[in-house]
Amino acid sequence: MEYLGDEDDLLVYYLSTGLDFPQAVDDMDTPPIILYENSLELRRYYMAEWAEMENLPPRPRRFLTEWWEEVLIRIRTLGAPHRWEMSCALLDLSFEAQKEFEQHFNLLIGRVAQLGNDRVDNAFLRTDGRMKSGSAVVAFAFRRLEVEERNDRIDDLISKALDEPGVARVVVIGRDVESRRRPYDVLAYGGNDIKPPNHAHS
Repeated sequence: MEYLGDEDDLLVYYLSTGLDFPQAVDDMDTPPIILYENSLELRRYYMAEWAEMENLPPRPRRFLTEWWEEVLIRIRTLGAPHRWEMSCALLDLSFEAQKEFEQHFNLLIGRVAQLGNDRVDNAFLRTDGRMKSGSAVVAFAFRRLEVEERNDRIDDLISKALDEPGVARVVVIGRDVESRRRPYDVLAYGGNDIKPPNHAHS
């Protein structure tokens, strides 16, 4: 992938998108990405800091939906097991993928709320797409499940996800359709880097 800009421009692009480069269409070559002046945001911040300004401009940061950011903050603040691996997997999804995931999740929650746990598919999987990091995120909607049954279903979802080609780590985000908790009700991680049974609930 070619880009037009300097190293600072590329750094800001990385901080904002995680290097989620555009994908080539069919067999056509992808044109260079124009990154000129991306670094102005970073330079403005450091110049303001050097000048000891009272109100600093915002630093470059990753593009996240509000809900995605809430999930990441909760993982970090609660000190969930495997929080580093879960955060990395979630950050592997681009801003557009985050929005699509949340939209589909809300539709899934509505279907499960209407039809129940077993009359409709109550989970879907989203991989990281072009980044090829081996990450997958699973949405799991449920209604009035006992903890043991809920966890058994999560374990099954993790096992199925890890059987997918190229998937090495999985985050399951679970929402009880009758709960008002945000941003999730249960979170689980599974990966080939964990000894059997390859999962951890939080």
